[in-house]
Amino acid sequence: QHFYDVGYPAYEKYFDYKFKNGIKKILWTPRWSYDPEIGGSHFFEYKDGIISLKEKFNDISIVIRPHPMMFSNFINEGRMTEEEYEEFISITKKYGIDISIGNDVNKDFKNADLLITDYSSIFPMYFFTGRPVIYCNSIIKLNKEYSELANASYQCDNWNQIEECVTNLVNGADSLKSVRKKVIEKQKNKHIGSANRICDMIIDDYKSNNT
Repeated sequence: QHFYDVGYPAYEKYFDYKFKNGIKKILWTPRWSYDPEIGGSHFFEYKDGIISLKEKFNDISIVIRPHPMMFSNFINEGRMTEEEYEEFISITKKYGIDISIGNDVNKDFKNADLLITDYSSIFPMYFFTGRPVIYCNSIIKLNKEYSELANASYQCDNWNQIEECVTNLVNGADSLKSVRKKVIEKQKNKHIGSANRICDMIIDDYKSNNT
């Protein structure tokens, strides 16, 4: 078996997203499981804080985009009841916080100026837009590329740190902007053109085994 690290075509389009100055919309993407082996979640720890953010920054839109399996998984595991789920949906509606379930992730990304996220496969996609990310730390071991992205994000271990980061960013203090830019430029070289590289490698492999 041979493994070739030639990039990921799905990342390419996110490099073309335009950087947006100012924070007008915040996107939160909590993970679906508390299993630390697959990243863990911070939904219950931070759900009240998200509502407090809306109270503090009433003119900023907040969208919660849970993993499609999150609520059903929490209910099945007994972490929350159907009634508690309905109550949470009602509270978010009361505060004008949108819940994005089943919507195109690209649409959510295009409209978001700041991402607050657990460990997730969509984190790199948003990171490559150049916009700031607050990454909620977990104990999962990260590979080299994911670590580079996380280290260029605002890593937080508790809600107080998250709220401080949001406040700074809303006030225009984005100290990691230049760091993100350097990481993104490096990743561009790896991912742009990856579809052609993959096709070329398949063709070359076929030719070398059929001569």
